[in-house]
Amino acid sequence: MPAETDVYAVGVLRRLHTILRALTVRHPALSGARWRIARGEVRSQWHLWRHWAADRNWRAIRNSFNGYLAEHQHGGHNAGRGWTKRAATRRVESICDQSIRPEPSSTSGEVSS
Repeated sequence: MPAETDVYAVGVLRRLHTILRALTVRHPALSGARWRIARGEVRSQWHLWRHWAADRNWRAIRNSFNGYLAEHQHGGHNAGRGWTKRAATRRVESICDQSIRPEPSSTSGEVSS
């Protein structure tokens, strides 16, 4: 993975990571909060889906299942997404390669003035 690409979890996958960390990390400060954090994450995602469905915003629901998002640290490019970190990185690299590639020149014989 190139050093100038940031990859992070988004949507449902981010919430699953948060739930997993809350339930598995053994820290005295989290002793009574583990299940409260996990339940809050599940309820929050459920309320978002209900709100989006009521507004008929199916694209937002679909996008919540993107998995990972990869972005170049240097702006000006679209972000890549995928179910794995590797897929997201591949997609953002292909987007950047397409934007860097020069436009094909016109060979129709027209003279520009």
